Amino acid sequence: MAPRKPSSSAKIHEGLDGDLVDETFVQRIVLQTNSLTYRGYPVQELCTHCSFEEVAFLLWNGELPTKRELNAFKRDERSRRSLSREHYSVIAKFPKKAYPMDTIRTSVSYLGLTEVASGEEPIENDCNRGIRLACENSNYDCFRFSLSKRQTAH
Repeated sequence: MAPRKPSSSAKIHEGLDGDLVDETFVQRIVLQTNSLTYRGYPVQELCTHCSFEEVAFLLWNGELPTKRELNAFKRDERSRRSLSREHYSVIAKFPKKAYPMDTIRTSVSYLGLTEVASGEEPIENDCNRGIRLACENSNYDCFRFSLSKRQTAH
């Protein structure tokens, strides 16, 4: 499933570190209700009524999926989860007691080293790269968790 293209009026603003440089329609903090919204939906309602995949679809595409779109999205997401042998090998070398967020960050950094983007390719390539990375994250966690259980069992 192809991600929705950004509008042609999208602008990238440069700014100073720590300064507000742009706005997003993906999420908003609503001060009056002390709540967070994704694409206009209160997060509390999404947590109560939607699956992880439905919210992921909403974030990528700007609207909640139909049943047909959701089924296609799930198939596509599952097909993008695999990691290379080299990536599994790198993860297996992480210290036994490494903090999980550090292992995810390092896994993502390794992926970035193996897939160099020139910055000149179409936006769809970057979107597909982002979707694949999001899909692969579950495998980083699962593989690292299984290694930690095997390593502490000995």
